[in-house]
Amino acid sequence: MNYEEIPNPFHVHALIGRSKMPTATEKIIELQKFYQSTNKPIYAAHPRSKYYLIPYFGLLGVSVAATLFYTGRACFGIKDKK
Repeated sequence: MNYEEIPNPFHVHALIGRSKMPTATEKIIELQKFYQSTNKPIYAAHPRSKYYLIPYFGLLGVSVAATLFYTGRACFGIKDKK
């Protein structure tokens, strides 16, 4: 009997009676097929990527805009009113 065939009573799926989860090799092959079949850039290929990219680029844009705004004010010697 192989080590992989021995049921683990503490495994979550053994406790609730679900089917076996895919092995790491199966998961890698599945992800490789997914990423190679899309025409999107690698950073935008994943379905959840928009939840990471939209806030990232939004905050990046705000921070760059604020930096450039205050750099322009500093170049022209404009001070904040107190």
